[in-house]
Order: sequence, then C-alpha cells, then structure tokens
Amino acid sequence: MLKNNLLGQILLGLLILMLLIGSLLLFFGGGIDEVEINPEDLTKLPAIPKPVGNNQNNDLNNSKSLIAGIIARPMFSDTRQPFVEEEVTDENDPTKENVVINEIKATVTGIVITPEQSYAMIVDSITNQRMTYKVGMPLEGEQGGWTLNSIESRKVTFVSDDEKTAELELELFKGSAQAGKVAGKNRRNNKNAKGQNKKPPSRKDKKKNADDIRKKIAERRAQMRAEAAKKNKR
Repeated sequence: MLKNNLLGQILLGLLILMLLIGSLLLFFGGGIDEVEINPEDLTKLPAIPKPVGNNQNNDLNNSKSLIAGIIARPMFSDTRQPFVEEEVTDENDPTKENVVINEIKATVTGIVITPEQSYAMIVDSITNQRMTYKVGMPLEGEQGGWTLNSIESRKVTFVSDDEKTAELELELFKGSAQAGKVAGKNRRNNKNAKGQNKKPPSRKDKKKNADDIRKKIAERRAQMRAEAAKKNKR
C-alpha cells in the first residue's frame, strides 16, 4: 500500500533524513567549551567629569546633612519623628496681601426651600439688582467676598473671605395687609355715613308705596283674568 502512495513515500524519506542528521549531530557535535571575552580598552571609555569648586563642598555638606537626618530618625524606633517639609513663604506674593471686606449690604426678599435645592432671592443694595442664589454662590460685583453659606426658612447666612459671618433676615412686605385693613375701615365708615344721612320715610311716603303695591296687584289680576278668558274661548 505504501509503494503506491507517493505522499507516504516522501514523508518516510524526510523522516529517515532527519534521523540521520540527528545521529550525526549527536556523535560529532561536541559544542563550545569556553567563551573568550575581549578585554576593555579603558582609554576609550568616556570619563565622568569631577565637580569643581563650591559644588563639591555643597554636595558633600548636603550628603552629610541627609545622613545626619537619617541617623536622627531611625526607622525602627519608638521616638521616630515624621519628616516635616519646611514651608517656603514669599513675602512679595500678592495673594498674601490682607484684603479688607466691607460689611454686607443686601436684602433678602424671598426664600424657596425644596427637597432638592434651596434658593434665596437677594437684592444688592449697592447695585439695586435682584438675583437668585444657591448655597455656595458668592455675591456679584463689589461684594464678591461674601458667600452664601446656609438658607433657613426666615434667614440666610453669609461668610466672608476673612471668615466673618453675617445673617440677613427675610423682610416681609406688609403693605397689602395694611391696605386691606384701611379699605375695610373705609367701607364700614361709608356704610355708617349713609345710614346716618338717610332720613326715615314719612307717613305720606308709606301711604304712596302701599297704593302703588295695590295698583300693581290689581293690574296683575286683570291680566290673569284676560288670559283665562282667551283660553276658554278656544
């Protein structure tokens, strides 16, 4: 069967060839005994420049100070102190200047408190502008140093950049209530005045009114009789 299969013959030949090569390498290939390293030429290697002058002394002093710091704070000791980095302060830093914040000048005209967020309607007394603020928002314009800190049902609290605190109460407008009271009093006074000015009816007026009522009743009866007579004729 193998004689008639060309592919099988080729594979068998390759297998025999590989076995021969492997046997030859096994008996005649001894390997490498040792590896020789070329000696280095030190004259051709780049030289590291040595520090000259004060730099060398500074590096030495820094190294000594670091070693002294490590010795002063041993790693495994009950008296070991943490390393504290020195703060570098710049006297010319403009952000360190003392900022003077004036007293807050504003009026709270409305407060809205919801489960999600709270709002305060505030009128700036300097610019006369009304805006709505949430907690954490600073005032606009010249009073930007004041920040809304909390909102309650009847007041709000502001905190300034220099840690001052100011509370502003909600101003309730009472003009409408007073106007209603005045209008009610005026109506009652007018009614009382009309009642006082109105004269009681005289005897002639009463008799005239009674005659008018009787006349209207007689006219109505005559009208009803006429309508009944028309219906009977039909």
